[in-house]
Amino acid sequence: MVDAGLKALGEEVEAAADVRGALADRVAQTLRHAGHAAPDGFASVDAVLRTVTAVLPGWAVTMDGQASTGHGHWTCTVRRSRARDNDEAVGVGHGDHPAPALLGALLKALAAGARP
Repeated sequence: MVDAGLKALGEEVEAAADVRGALADRVAQTLRHAGHAAPDGFASVDAVLRTVTAVLPGWAVTMDGQASTGHGHWTCTVRRSRARDNDEAVGVGHGDHPAPALLGALLKALAAGARP
């Protein structure tokens, strides 16, 4: 069963140019509520990758996009393994900026029931 609140937060994050301020606070609070350590921010791809590693260690991350200042058209995927296409919980994020797209993918994976 999909957690609609987490999925909606993931979609909100995907639409953002960056994840700072009140939105970052909501994401951090949501992760803490789910039992995950509070991250050190979500402003960069490196910071989001550290969060993904902490929340879902060993999971595969793919990022595909067009580097562009305005509209990068990024697709990021978080899944247990790249070797199979039948993972129970997969998170896919889309967005103009890679960090929010990746964070959206993480939140959607958690919404789908992803566990380490």
